[in-house]
Amino acid sequence: MPELAYTTVMTTLSRLARKGLLTVIQRPGNRAAHYSVLQHQ
Repeated sequence: MPELAYTTVMTTLSRLARKGLLTVIQRPGNRAAHYSVLQHQ
């Protein structure tokens, strides 16, 4: 399997978050973000 570029992964995660499929948690003062899948019931 080929390695994925960082920008490709981040673009995909951002688009999924914008569509409401992922949640993004960012803490103040920290550049890292935590992405998690929304669970629909």
